[in-house]
Amino acid sequence: MRKQIVPYQENDHDALVDIWYQAVCRTHTFLTDKDIQFYHHMIQSGALTEVEIWVEWNENNERTGFIGLDGTKIERQFEKAISDTSFKLAGAGEAGS
Repeated sequence: MRKQIVPYQENDHDALVDIWYQAVCRTHTFLTDKDIQFYHHMIQSGALTEVEIWVEWNENNERTGFIGLDGTKIERQFEKAISDTSFKLAGAGEAGS
């Protein structure tokens, strides 16, 4: 299976919340732990799907990220961290993906 971007399904929810949480902890250094917990609760409680969500799956059938759209406007985009530094990232939205 190649990388795919597919519409959100309810069974994606917990995995996407986890991707969101890990990405925010890694990249949103301007937020306090209290801020992150506040937004984490909002995301878990339904804010994730207030926009149209598309999910990226890799060739190993794993969710690797997601994008949230409001019409043609990108409202959110989060990707899983790559832990293997020998792996060259060809992420969603990049040429060749």
